[in-house]
Amino acid sequence: MKGRKRLTYRAAGVDIERGDDFVRRILPFAKSTRTHSSIDDIGAFAGMIDLAPGNWKDPILVACTDGVGTKLKLAFEIGRHDTIGIDLVAMSINDLLVTGAEPLAFLDYLATSQVDLNVHPEIVKGIAEGCIQGGCALIGGETAELPGFYTPGEYDLAGFAVGIVERGKILSPTAVAPGDLLIGLPSTGIHSNGYSLVRKVFEDRRRYPLEKPLPGFTVPLGDILLMPTRIYRPEFALLRTMDGLKSAAHITGSGIPGNLPRAIPDHLGVSVRHGSWPIPAIFDAIRSAGSVLETEMYQTFNMGLGMVLVISPDYEASIRSALQDQGFETFIVGNVVDKPGFHWTRSDRPTQSQPANPGQKSSERRSPPRLAILGSGRGSNMESICRAIDSNNFQAEVVCVVSNNSKAMILERARERKIPAFHVSSLSHPGSETDALLDIFQRCKADTLVLAGYMKKLPEEIVRHFQGRSFNIHPALLPSFGGIGMYGHHVHEAVISSGAKFSGVTVHEIGVEYDRGKILGQRVVPVLPEDNPDSLASRVLREEHDLYWRVLKRHLTTAHE
Repeated sequence: MKGRKRLTYRAAGVDIERGDDFVRRILPFAKSTRTHSSIDDIGAFAGMIDLAPGNWKDPILVACTDGVGTKLKLAFEIGRHDTIGIDLVAMSINDLLVTGAEPLAFLDYLATSQVDLNVHPEIVKGIAEGCIQGGCALIGGETAELPGFYTPGEYDLAGFAVGIVERGKILSPTAVAPGDLLIGLPSTGIHSNGYSLVRKVFEDRRRYPLEKPLPGFTVPLGDILLMPTRIYRPEFALLRTMDGLKSAAHITGSGIPGNLPRAIPDHLGVSVRHGSWPIPAIFDAIRSAGSVLETEMYQTFNMGLGMVLVISPDYEASIRSALQDQGFETFIVGNVVDKPGFHWTRSDRPTQSQPANPGQKSSERRSPPRLAILGSGRGSNMESICRAIDSNNFQAEVVCVVSNNSKAMILERARERKIPAFHVSSLSHPGSETDALLDIFQRCKADTLVLAGYMKKLPEEIVRHFQGRSFNIHPALLPSFGGIGMYGHHVHEAVISSGAKFSGVTVHEIGVEYDRGKILGQRVVPVLPEDNPDSLASRVLREEHDLYWRVLKRHLTTAHE
């Protein structure tokens, strides 16, 4: 009609050009998740998976889907969107793992009123990080602009995962028998269930500001509540190479009593020993602040156990030893019994255990190790250690950071965290480097040395001074590809040139001989046919970030006790 303004899709609220820009921005994130089974063609109508590299004999595909729930509301309020994607991936990948499946691929669905080029790429960045942690490829997704459907600034997420397992290796309750043991793997906190109750408990912002710690805590409440869900892929990757694992339960909504029975036959039951694992302090804070009954807590939250394994007692020692060698904590929390149902060993109604909670201050708790971190480069391993400390997963204190490179980013990162940072080299302290280092360690009261990409051999005097209390991480499986000259990309170039099928990460004590100290933990990283030094280095570094603090925690905790 004459004089009537013509409508467009953009005027209706959907901007195709902005959507295309969004896709261009997230492509690098998706490509960073590429695996040997993925086929690079993001932007096509469907994602594809190549099963040939696995040499499967009788494969079964496994698929599942999940979301994040009302934890999203906290992300909106805090304005942090780079970790919620990890939660999205974790909820589906962990469900895949308990079937015995190896994750292959992930797809996401993001629905919002309008694409935000500042916020939504951060979500996909988190999804990509979750895929990397889960060992799967982000092969596609859907972003739906639904103007008028969602409140501006809000969004919803759904995820879809595909995995594969040999028919004969499916984990199933049918193999479970009375006497089998229940092995608990710790959670990183609340994970992604129960947030409707969490938000109700802490809804009064005058009493519970998200930017400040709760009384007795050292980390802001918002950081604790947004702690990403742990993805248990490394543990299950190891367990798939061993005998003894029969079944497993991912502890999500309805807690331990609601999920653990799903991992055993109907005619059997489980007896869980209350108080046999440490419960993160945030759960006691929720219970106290909301006057929540103990039974309600256990039927809503994971209470510190994100995964429970059902294993044959004949394999307890080998399974727990293998997991602990790679830095993973385990707890014997109960066993399978003849009587059907879920049973607490002390009563039908659980009572709150009171283990030491690393998230709380305590005058009675022994002093944590005081770490001096030495590095020459970016400091990403330092950051992973600091994040583990920030999230209360590792009780330690970084008291100083030292670099032989005055322009190293690790010094900047330390200063941003208000950690004392020092440059010590032959240029800054000619002829007195050793004395300068020892003086710094003494002034900062450091009792443990942690080398994180430190491109210089420690003086023998310092090695002997911190004997048994100095550690290094090496980007290969020592004793292979170690020694003088084997550092950084030189290692990955040597691995690929040798034709090796596997590389990995080694955490070891520092000895007088280069790379010859006692090995404390290792993790294998497969070398893919298409790998180059950069791609291999990237995957090895991710494992370094997860392994280093875990091994330090295990070893230093044992040393203190």
